[in-house]
Amino acid sequence: MRFAIFLLAALAALPARANSLSAGSAGAPPGGSAVVNLTLSARGAELTGLQFDLDFDARTLELEASAGPAASAAGKALHASVPAPAALGRLRYVVIGLNQNVIEDGIIARFTVRVQPQAAVGTYVLRLANVIGTRRDGGTLPLPSSDGSLQVITGPTPFISPGGVRHGASFEPEFSPQSWVTVFGSGLANTTRIWTAADFRENQLPTQLDGVSVTINGLPAYVYYISPTQLNVLAPRDTSEGEAVVQVRSPLGTSHAASARMQRLSPGFFMFEPESRRYVAAVHADGTWAAKPGLWPGVATRAVKPGDTVMLFATGFGPTNPPSDPGFIFASPLPLAGTVAVRIGGVAATVAFAGVVSNGLVQINVVVPELPDGDATVRAEIGGVHSPANAWITVRR
Repeated sequence: MRFAIFLLAALAALPARANSLSAGSAGAPPGGSAVVNLTLSARGAELTGLQFDLDFDARTLELEASAGPAASAAGKALHASVPAPAALGRLRYVVIGLNQNVIEDGIIARFTVRVQPQAAVGTYVLRLANVIGTRRDGGTLPLPSSDGSLQVITGPTPFISPGGVRHGASFEPEFSPQSWVTVFGSGLANTTRIWTAADFRENQLPTQLDGVSVTINGLPAYVYYISPTQLNVLAPRDTSEGEAVVQVRSPLGTSHAASARMQRLSPGFFMFEPESRRYVAAVHADGTWAAKPGLWPGVATRAVKPGDTVMLFATGFGPTNPPSDPGFIFASPLPLAGTVAVRIGGVAATVAFAGVVSNGLVQINVVVPELPDGDATVRAEIGGVHSPANAWITVRR
């Protein structure tokens, strides 16, 4: 998976939460442990208590539970018992307090799952059952649930390829704080996925997926995509420049300290994948992809023409004004602190808007200048730093 237009759709519309209780997934080696979160999404049902059963393989796994931040914030405690008749590997939990405080959506319990040293490699299901919420008015609400799992895994510790820390859009060797970063390597993760609603704590971005996390200069990055050979993360807010230390942690261990270049500005466009990432990721005002016809078989595209307003997508354009926190979901677009200039085919284009529209995602609205038909270069400049020159858009009247 390359980190291009796939990111744009995912960030523009974060997944909606269902009315449910869901267990997450994680991985650990034999003899190791991992944390699995239990996330409540009650959609305003005003639950003040919760009861659920959890089935697991007690011959392989040992569980230790604690109240999650959403339960603790409501003054609730987590209690466990063995339901009668006693069942191997079934525990009943209640989340309850001495008051009528409503439990907000979020992580209501954390399970530290320890794996027996003799455990066989495989996937072990943490199955939820009999989930019932208690309302403020004394009524009850059965909740659908989704099971979690713990993968018992073996393999090498994470390894970052030489020069494997790259700009998340242009894949150039430098990146900026609060911008998207791609990490290439091997053994980086044992699963392949992007973040989902269950990975968020209220409006905070996740700093780990399935036990995989990344630090940049010791600060946690925000993890969007994991796979064995590639990670996509949002760099934290940082004021340092120069050589940055990047490390990957997974249930199997910690990578070496890789070195990468971090600078205040590193403008770069996201690119469409076909034709070796030749064309910038751009969209017409009506939502049609701004690309030459036939770039993707079966996908509607339309080239640009002089006078069109198109939206270009990028990252690495520096801070916003007012400043923003990359770890929280954006409430609304924010303009960039610096002034952006764009040239298409070497001709200055009018920039109608330049700002961050979602975490790390820069949108630049430009008016296409008078140009002849054909492929034209697209280049942006901010603070005296230019985006790479190998980005194109198709002009056709």
